[in-house]
Amino acid sequence: PPSEAAGAPGWPVRVRRRSPPSLPLSAIPAAAKRLLWVDDEIDLLRPHLLFVQGRGYHVDAVANGDDALELLRLSPYDLVLLDEQMPGRSGMEVFDEIRRLDPLVPVVMVTKSE
Repeated sequence: PPSEAAGAPGWPVRVRRRSPPSLPLSAIPAAAKRLLWVDDEIDLLRPHLLFVQGRGYHVDAVANGDDALELLRLSPYDLVLLDEQMPGRSGMEVFDEIRRLDPLVPVVMVTKSE
């Protein structure tokens, strides 16, 4: 089967899928999908950013909601990854403003709990 879940019911569930082959950067199409990643700890996410970029996405990464909203006013994105807990404007406040600017852009809220 294409995916198999391992582990008992509940969290975490590990899903294994066949990965598509990695593309060399020279093979990335000129019109790559645009992703906006908003997280106050964006520097810690560098390995994840490189992974996504290596899959052919153009990624703009910003550390706060105000910068994200400014970028969204300048050009459209195909996906927004948005941290829920940030200093200044919370992720939910930024989400509400994103909906006013672009009601159709998919937004994935990201959070961590300790």
